[in-house]
Amino acid sequence: MKDNFYRWHTIKSALCDKKSRALFHEREVWWSSIGLNVGEEIFGKGESFTRPVLIFKKFTSDSFLALPLTTKIKTGSWYVNIHFQGKPQTIILNQPKTMDRKRLHNRMGTLDDIDFQSIQKQFIDLYVPLNSHPAFMGRGSTGKSRIVFLLYSLTRWFVKAWTGK
Repeated sequence: MKDNFYRWHTIKSALCDKKSRALFHEREVWWSSIGLNVGEEIFGKGESFTRPVLIFKKFTSDSFLALPLTTKIKTGSWYVNIHFQGKPQTIILNQPKTMDRKRLHNRMGTLDDIDFQSIQKQFIDLYVPLNSHPAFMGRGSTGKSRIVFLLYSLTRWFVKAWTGK
């Protein structure tokens, strides 16, 4: 296992120096170097520690929120089963990861609108329950306002985790 960590560290160092020209958009699925992680965190496979990820939310031309895919069909509130390129796949909602485009390798394709909207709805339902904030109580609370609140909350959490403030 230690050898794999050393190998991943070498690959990750090379990714930092990579001059990526990958142009990505929301709804696209890409092979991406996720790496070797700890415990229950999802990891990549093969020589480059890659796995398919969905570009769930584009933040900048360089960064995005990714959701990993697996070909193992799973059930539960943190999974969404879809068909992509004619094959059953599962989107893993409980493993979102902010990534840089330097990790992207090959674009596999684009999800259709129906699957993507289903993923968005289940993501919001998992992370932002309707009664979690006064803005979502009663009529008029939309999925869009819930995802804005979710992204705001995640941003605040990341800033707090990184800065300790």
